[in-house]
Amino acid sequence: MITIEVLLFAAAREAAGAGSIRVELPDDATVGDAFAHLRVAHPALGPVLGASRAAVDEEFAPPSRSLSNGDTMAVLPPVSGG
Repeated sequence: MITIEVLLFAAAREAAGAGSIRVELPDDATVGDAFAHLRVAHPALGPVLGASRAAVDEEFAPPSRSLSNGDTMAVLPPVSGG
């Protein structure tokens, strides 16, 4: 098992009610696996995750990117503004 820290921003933070969450995942987990875990563990995040991007250790990451113990993954929802 690996443990990662998930940082939540904007709508993701509001949906989860927290700015960060520690998550335990299997050794071969990917960003996509982490999103799937978050959808189950925090159902209110589901709609937000569908439109969000991930960054792992401050670099944008596709769903297929492997995760390692101690990684920090940020959930970045779309931002609107004017």
